[in-house]
Amino acid sequence: WRKMANLLLEEVQAMWHVPFIVQSCNMFRGVFAETRATWKALPEFTIEELEAALVADGEAGDDPLLVRLHIQLLRGLRNRTNIDDTIWEDVMRKEIDSRLPEITNPLTRMQYRWISVREKAVLLQNLIEWRLYEAEDVQFGGVAHAIIKDLEGDSLRVDPVGEDANGNIYWYFNGARLYREAPAHRRKSKKVKPPDAQELMFGNAEERGEGDWEIVCRTVDEWKAFVGTLSSTNTLESDMAEKITEQLLPKAQEYIAQEAERMRQLAYDMVPRRQSSRHRDKATQEREDREKRRKSKPPTPPPAEPIDEGPSEREIRFAQRIMEKATGQEWIRRSQQLLDLLAEHRAGWPFRFPVNPDEAPMYYEIIERPTDLQTVAHKLSKHKFASLDEFKAEVMRIFSNCRTYNSPDTIYYELANTLEAFFKRKLKRFFPSDADVPSDDDDDDDDD
Repeated sequence: WRKMANLLLEEVQAMWHVPFIVQSCNMFRGVFAETRATWKALPEFTIEELEAALVADGEAGDDPLLVRLHIQLLRGLRNRTNIDDTIWEDVMRKEIDSRLPEITNPLTRMQYRWISVREKAVLLQNLIEWRLYEAEDVQFGGVAHAIIKDLEGDSLRVDPVGEDANGNIYWYFNGARLYREAPAHRRKSKKVKPPDAQELMFGNAEERGEGDWEIVCRTVDEWKAFVGTLSSTNTLESDMAEKITEQLLPKAQEYIAQEAERMRQLAYDMVPRRQSSRHRDKATQEREDREKRRKSKPPTPPPAEPIDEGPSEREIRFAQRIMEKATGQEWIRRSQQLLDLLAEHRAGWPFRFPVNPDEAPMYYEIIERPTDLQTVAHKLSKHKFASLDEFKAEVMRIFSNCRTYNSPDTIYYELANTLEAFFKRKLKRFFPSDADVPSDDDDDDDDD
């Protein structure tokens, strides 16, 4: 799965649609916020978060970021407050049918979660264009139009950074990345059939007659190295080198520093902290008050004789659990619940998804058997574990891998120890009859 995810990520990063989506939302988010219509405000997200959402495994369900983004865009486009996660796909399907009748609508053949990452990105890019240029509030006389017309034209336009001697065009959309757009592909033969509407919409760069798109720089060292490759004797390249050095590199450095600080703060916030005695006393008092109120309530009258409407949801779940016990598969359901707790734990965020090799150099050379909570959940759903012991060993490998790669003085090493202790305690609760559960002497202060 990790190899497939990396391939999908490479495909997403080779699409100009993704930075367009992020840049457009960043430019217009403030505009829509000023209209005070919070029901159609755009969510904040980074390009890395959008890429991760696009390549997320469909078996895990629709990604929350993509769902939220589609809902808010469709609300603004339709000027409707009642579009939510239960109907947004139907609304999107109808918009595609009415606005793009020349293509085969991907949402007519399958659910959104199962369409390709390219189709997701292209459809989202089109939805953003419809929202920003065709919605009622951005037309003349609309509340957003009055704000947009006061903005400077340069703030709503992205110009190329420059062009090199080979005809490659370079783009910067804020953040840390510099993109390169190669010259458009030429048709190999006049006999080759021109692309149809479907290929023009969802095809790759060659099928669409566009140039290849790729990331050139994403770190400070890569930016500096790229400037060093530009020729001082070529006017186009020397001008681009000057612009990067004086304008873009400082912006990229500032963004990278801010992201590093944000991640450090996030890691710090995730470290479990013991409650003070004052907070513990307050929590104890609240529990005692709730117990007193519960005991002071009058006895509940006996319920009326129920009408037989077939088995209840609770009875169905009980029957399912009996069947799980009979077939020896109950441990799978409990293991799934345990994985959910690990992912939701304050120390669980570094272990939810496969390690990004760009953020952890040489990780896959050092770690022979990498794994993570998402991978374990996928294996569990596919019945890849023959026993509970195999499942436990796979989860424990997450923590041992982290300690192998990171030094003991890092936050990740500490988070691995914290989540491992939590895992061991929950194992004893979820599987009290299992004799091989690892022991742990910590108390339960870190269970949140």
